[in-house]
Amino acid sequence: MNFSLLKKWTAFFFLLTLWAHQSGIASEEASDDAYVQDSAIDWNALSYTISGVYIAGHDENRDTTVTEALFGVGLPLGKRVGLYGDVHLAYFNGERENVEINAEGIGITFQLRWHFLKYKSWGTYLDYGPGFIVTTEKFPPGGTTYNFITQYGMGLDLTIRENVHLLLGFREQHLSNGKGIGEDNPTYDGAGMYAQLLVYSSDSQDDTKQDSFSHALSDYSTFNASVQGYYGLVDDEHYRASELQIGLSASDRFAFQAGAIVGNLVGETLTEFGFYTFHRMSRSVQSIYYGYKKYADFKSNVFSMGIDYYENEIVTVSFGSSYERDNFENEIWLAGLFLNLYLSDNFFLRSGLATDQLLEDEFKADDVGLRFGLEWKCFQLGELAFSLYAEQWITEVNVVGFRVSLTDKMTIIEQQRNGFLARIR
Repeated sequence: MNFSLLKKWTAFFFLLTLWAHQSGIASEEASDDAYVQDSAIDWNALSYTISGVYIAGHDENRDTTVTEALFGVGLPLGKRVGLYGDVHLAYFNGERENVEINAEGIGITFQLRWHFLKYKSWGTYLDYGPGFIVTTEKFPPGGTTYNFITQYGMGLDLTIRENVHLLLGFREQHLSNGKGIGEDNPTYDGAGMYAQLLVYSSDSQDDTKQDSFSHALSDYSTFNASVQGYYGLVDDEHYRASELQIGLSASDRFAFQAGAIVGNLVGETLTEFGFYTFHRMSRSVQSIYYGYKKYADFKSNVFSMGIDYYENEIVTVSFGSSYERDNFENEIWLAGLFLNLYLSDNFFLRSGLATDQLLEDEFKADDVGLRFGLEWKCFQLGELAFSLYAEQWITEVNVVGFRVSLTDKMTIIEQQRNGFLARIR
């Protein structure tokens, strides 16, 4: 790593911080920018971030650059300390040892950030954290398609308006595959700048709204049922299926759901039987699933888990992960991270990233793809709700279908909270 460059930046930020601290003391009685012990940030609030990063390499990597887009969430750990997680979409470009570099990558990092000085309108911080990234090509050349990340830096925190901050920072970044010192582990070291837009959750600062929202989540239906039929494409082959789901709520915290699917693919019958357990909390629902599948000579067991986090009455964040093992000893891992938007009482939109692959295969960035879905509840007839939907499953199956649900006249978001909508799959 380029410690000489880091020392220069450290000295610069130390002098800047000292000047800012002295300026703040001098203007304490006359300025709204006076230093405040507890800061203007609501440290009980989750935060959401989007960042742009540009890294230039050192030494043998001086002709290689990294451009990144980051999407993340922050969790407060104290009045001045937070834990931040980011998903990286990266582009590596340049040349090293006469080998052209043109690779894409996807990864995840975590940063521990300390806001050591904070004024009402701005402050400074230090951060450090590890991560992991996979790329479409071996990076650096001669290495592997996976690398571990270490990064650290410092920056300025500017308050744009209530709950909205702009962070401008310097970052030192190191990538290597962890195989020790030698030819099998070429490293990448670089330094650069980034800009980050950080938005704190507004609901956490409005106790009345939060209490009302949490109370709405406690409403539940004792019994629910739905019947659906759908048509899709699997590797350009036509797929038709029908599904029955029956659910029972044991309390306002726990619910259970059983389901059965019967379908037809390339003239063969596909069947699946499954059982869900749901655990409701004030702002989230966790689920565990076990399923049994049979198609032609294939039989498999599926285990999955998921969580839906309700940010507010419009936005829900969903994560799902599954493990499947068949009678030919193939093991498949599936995962998806989705953002759900409830644009009206009767219209629901989903978008996110998902992957599925054999565990024995090497994971690459192009194994991850975008997925979309939507549902429209077109009309209600008594206790029955009729809706149309289209969805890309994690397994790249594209389907369109209809659903008839016994919903007790619920809205789309109330249906999801009670487990009526199809789970991530």
